[in-house]
Amino acid sequence: MPATGGETAGANGSSAAAGQAQTGGSETTSGGAGASGTAGAAAGAPGGTTGNETTGAAGAVAGSTTTSGKAGSSGSAGSGGAIGGTATSDAGGKAGSVGGATPGGTSAPGGTQSSGGVRSSGGVQSSGGVQSSGGATATGGIQDPEVLKRAFAEYRFGMFIHFGMNTFSNDGAKDLPNQDPSLFNPTNLNPGQWIDAAVSAKMKFAVLTTKHHDGFLLWDSATTDYDVGNAKVPAAGHVDVVKLFVDACRARGVAPGLYFSIQDRSTAGLGSSGWSVTNERMPQTLIDYVKAQIKELLTNYGYIPFFVTDGWAWSMGMTIMPYQEIREYVYQLSPNTLYCEHQGQQVPWHDDIVYYEEPKGGAWSPAGNILASWQSQKMGHAWFWTPPDAGDAGPAVSDFVTTHLADLEPKYTNYAPDFGPNRQGLLEDAVVTKLKAVGAAWSPNASRPPLPTQPPHLNHVITAVNATATSTASGSKALNAVDGINDGGFTTYYTETVWQSAAAAPQSLTIDLGKTYSGIDMLSYQPPQIAPQQATKDYTGRITGYAISSSTDGTTFTPVTLKTGYDGTWQWGATQLAGWASAEFNAVTARYVRLQATSATGSDVKINEVDVGGRLVAPVAQ
Repeated sequence: MPATGGETAGANGSSAAAGQAQTGGSETTSGGAGASGTAGAAAGAPGGTTGNETTGAAGAVAGSTTTSGKAGSSGSAGSGGAIGGTATSDAGGKAGSVGGATPGGTSAPGGTQSSGGVRSSGGVQSSGGVQSSGGATATGGIQDPEVLKRAFAEYRFGMFIHFGMNTFSNDGAKDLPNQDPSLFNPTNLNPGQWIDAAVSAKMKFAVLTTKHHDGFLLWDSATTDYDVGNAKVPAAGHVDVVKLFVDACRARGVAPGLYFSIQDRSTAGLGSSGWSVTNERMPQTLIDYVKAQIKELLTNYGYIPFFVTDGWAWSMGMTIMPYQEIREYVYQLSPNTLYCEHQGQQVPWHDDIVYYEEPKGGAWSPAGNILASWQSQKMGHAWFWTPPDAGDAGPAVSDFVTTHLADLEPKYTNYAPDFGPNRQGLLEDAVVTKLKAVGAAWSPNASRPPLPTQPPHLNHVITAVNATATSTASGSKALNAVDGINDGGFTTYYTETVWQSAAAAPQSLTIDLGKTYSGIDMLSYQPPQIAPQQATKDYTGRITGYAISSSTDGTTFTPVTLKTGYDGTWQWGATQLAGWASAEFNAVTARYVRLQATSATGSDVKINEVDVGGRLVAPVAQ
């Protein structure tokens, strides 16, 4: 929560262990930071201190944690420069060889990537300064997403951990907003116990719900009082749970992933209702609020290899909360962090990693999958611990080893069963015992080949503001094709919005990006999805022949030049992986992009989502 009147938000920190983020160092709104807040050897100090700070003055984190403390003179960034004001020094805070810090702790102007144009997000970080998976400062610069996905696929087995106000507030874990903060009282909180249990099962990664849809934060944020820093939270819960989790993971060689809900039912305007499916944009104040919380998570705890968002693709949609702005911000803060959005789909539509949520209609990684993926299933009665889970060990060992891992591992899909710590802040003893048995019964298959080369993926999506079409069926509208409403259904349906033409192909959809961008070189198309348990599977409306053109004025359109390997046709099969198609073309400058369906299956054309942008480099607004 925000500090007031010179009140420090945490004790002054001594040096953190190598590879861990230092969470000491004073945070203040009216006074300088503590003089002894020295950053760890690998990850920079968050929120108010810079690497090896000796002057006692605070380094600002995007202006949010310190309002009157001036930048420290000795806390320069290490090689590569700091991201967003947080020092990442590997040399005691001395200036690095590429891009030392400017006053205020921000990275030096002109920092660029070193890996051939991969994931450029505005020159945020220079070469040689990216943190590696252990929290240390790497020397290899920004990594190719292919390399990151291949590393992710090698995790094989992990733990999803739902813990928060839902654990304490109600038996159904219903994400009720604005609960009494005094309820959050984990009397024996021990994330180390969670991760010890994970290690015993041979798990290699863990993901913590830092904020779920109810809006309660497991860290002390400068953005809200509805967090563990609230004065009403008992001493047992008045701790930075995120730090305890990340530290426990790193100390045990487990990769820490953070889950963060965009939907926030305790913050007006960020709930699950109140937004119509139009092209309206959320007020910038709310967008900045979300971004400020993401910044705290991705700069205060060292390198986070895996970041997960949830709660918008299936509620407000990804145009209202602008997807491009949020995703690019994640890459800007942490270029080597893989991004995943929970939208229950069978394809990597808006993210780096596919997520299969089993409770939604039995979603399951399909046969022949080669996409870097993960799959999760709740082990208790709900995603969070509820009283009926007391003493419950979860499913049989065979469910982990045979039903899941034996099937998913060959398909490059990491299995991450969900466990909810109880109201003490511990995994149930029965769960701990069960995970030891799982570890004794399973070992990763060392002979599995590495993750195959991934299909071309649209890494830098531009959030469209509108769309028009040549014809539209009754009950449909062109905007449905670009609104970002996507999620898996629980039985035989998908929560998705679809543009459907009123006649057979040829038909076209024209996307309005709101402004002119240069560097547009890829389009992705997704027809309506086929639910796994859908009795009658509808494959009609899928585009089989296409043409793409672009325009700066919406009147004169010029055909794009497709790159080698694309011939204006898309082939469809009966597998779930067939629900995604793309086309790459020579880069164009445009505000409007038109997708023409020259042919399609059945008597109409259907589009669930279509996006354009840059495959490797973010398009630039003109």
